Amino acid sequence: MKTARMLWAICAFVGGGCMPVDDRAGADDPPTLSTPTTLEAPAPAHAAIPAADPYADAWRAPQASIHRAAAPPQCADDAVEENDVRTDATPLNLMALNWGFATFDQPSGLRLCDGDDDWFEVDLESHGALHDQIRAWARPYLFLRVRIARVGLCGASCGEPTLPDSPENTLTVEVYAKDSGALITRHTSAGGNVWITHGDARYRENHLIRVVAPPTAHDYILRMDLREDLFEDECEC
Repeated sequence: MKTARMLWAICAFVGGGCMPVDDRAGADDPPTLSTPTTLEAPAPAHAAIPAADPYADAWRAPQASIHRAAAPPQCADDAVEENDVRTDATPLNLMALNWGFATFDQPSGLRLCDGDDDWFEVDLESHGALHDQIRAWARPYLFLRVRIARVGLCGASCGEPTLPDSPENTLTVEVYAKDSGALITRHTSAGGNVWITHGDARYRENHLIRVVAPPTAHDYILRMDLREDLFEDECEC
């Protein structure tokens, strides 16, 4: 008991912070701590993953429910906001046209947040002579790649990283004709890697791209071009 009281006195002298000592312990017994009046809830199984990591959900064990077990990380606007609706779509400007291959702006710093879709406009009409050349194509092909930043473009077959199929990693990309608002094509990937290779005469005019946000925040990459013909894709491994 004397030993216990002495330890209590030392804790009080150096600034407090010790738990109350149980005086019932014998003089030669090590001091025991009485039960606190307030107990903290046990940490969840995935507490070792930093909450600030926007991709933490993708790497947890399957039994640790992602979307329900923890709220998505806080999400700040990315470099192209506000582009949440079609009337505020971020323009993807035509940069060059060579040998039937039209390249466009490649925006960086993109992030999707829960309930915050991103819209882009493929701008052709403001480019005069270049637009006239594309109009002459019988059936332009849209090559559009949208993927979560941690996913490799070419996937597991080329030894690149992938994410498991889940609602939290699901990306949906839609393409619309700007003037009519008609849906041209829609593609969904449960693993966060959307490939669109699609031919349609409506790609000769301005069109809109909508990237539908999953329930978990992700940085992502968008790359696109228009081609006069169905050339080979980017992955040969």
